[in-house]
Amino acid sequence: MSRAQVATQSLLELNPDVRGDYIDELPEHVMSHSQDFFSNFSVVIATALPEKVLVPLSRHLWEANIPLLVCRSIGFLGYMRLQVKEHIVIEAHPDNENPDLRLDKPWPALKEHLDSINVATLDRKARSHVPPVVILYYYLNKYREFHEGALPRTRAEKDVLRKMIRDSPVPDENGLKVLDENFEEAVRYVNTCCEPARVPGNTRTVLEDERCANPTQRSTPFWVMCAALRELVEEEGGALPVRGSLPDMAADTDSYVTLQRLYHARAQSQAERVYRRAAQIARDLGMPQDVISESEVKLLCKHASELHVIRGSCVADEYQRASLDLSSYLEDPDSLMFYYVILRGLERFVGEFNAYPGQFDDQVEPDVLKLKGIINRLLSEWGCSQVLRDERVHEVCRYGGRRAALRVGCVGRVRRPRGHQAGHQPVQAAEQRVLLRRHHVKFRHVLPVTIRPPGDGWWDSKLAYFRSGAWEAQQILGGAY
Repeated sequence: MSRAQVATQSLLELNPDVRGDYIDELPEHVMSHSQDFFSNFSVVIATALPEKVLVPLSRHLWEANIPLLVCRSIGFLGYMRLQVKEHIVIEAHPDNENPDLRLDKPWPALKEHLDSINVATLDRKARSHVPPVVILYYYLNKYREFHEGALPRTRAEKDVLRKMIRDSPVPDENGLKVLDENFEEAVRYVNTCCEPARVPGNTRTVLEDERCANPTQRSTPFWVMCAALRELVEEEGGALPVRGSLPDMAADTDSYVTLQRLYHARAQSQAERVYRRAAQIARDLGMPQDVISESEVKLLCKHASELHVIRGSCVADEYQRASLDLSSYLEDPDSLMFYYVILRGLERFVGEFNAYPGQFDDQVEPDVLKLKGIINRLLSEWGCSQVLRDERVHEVCRYGGRRAALRVGCVGRVRRPRGHQAGHQPVQAAEQRVLLRRHHVKFRHVLPVTIRPPGDGWWDSKLAYFRSGAWEAQQILGGAY
């Protein structure tokens, strides 16, 4: 039985929803018989393909706008390269997300409600049930009265506001001033909820993109929705739509629900405006009537501060590039780029000799010289004067083209390590594929290049090197991150 057949049978055993088939034929033969064969897929994962096959496949998929995930594992070395023209991220799941309260510029309904509550005149029982948002708004206005309407920005200025809240308790029946829980929460909100409403840099980049400013009939629904969102931001004086949710806080149920309804109603109203405008833009461009989804517009508005657009580069362009600026990275002993150079040399070796270096025990030393010569030629072609150390080349030749099952599993596995923050968790081949299929509604964890060094154990070891390797490689090979 072929490996393709065995892999397919194993995958079909995962659960009843899995469907699959296999073709027991070389990829180059498939491509020569039918150029459009790979156009039927939403994502293509290529493993251990030689350069002569990978380059035309990459070019074809790039022109067809189909993501390509290139994976290679040899010995204890793993490599993954993502080719995608554009990856849209809406729901990025940031590590720390501050409440969206808009206390600097409340809309009329919210302002009317907040202004109707005079915290200073409430009795002790009523004060203990006031939502922290109302308390913060009241004393923030008092602060602004003494500072010409300015918001507290520095730590010292925020300390002044905190002191105003802490000094406000009404004495109890024993004459003691005790700060209630809701007032303590208001003090904690000072640091994160007194900032002016603004458009973060990542979202501003999206809204200023040419595809957002001038959508066409060929634009995706995302860019049409962003064009409508951009108009709303301009109408709102540079503020994004309200997120519409409130964190849990110390308050009585009625007060909290009233406040929550105000935020929810505002979010619903703004999302409806964006939806109507997006639908109008789509109609003006001659798009199908149902191209804009109301649920997707609501998702876009709710996570407007998390928008990202990641643009990649073509693997074929990388392989056919006349020069690569690797010099500064190869001088760094902690850089992983020398593994990239070795892998490129390895691919060239397989293309020339139709075998892996060190595949035959009696050819290890001669193959070291051959592989080193190929690598030196590559470096010369790229305009690099550095020479890789012999032990690094010898290390790859000792593998003999064999793949360690543990490392193959690490490159392809989905599980993330415990204890890492979301923004620093490596994403592996299977999960990259899932994120690409979900397209524009998931995490911002799609990495252009991943180099997995030998001997780094599990993911919690040498994580900094992993991130460094991904960052360096994408800077050199092209693409946005």
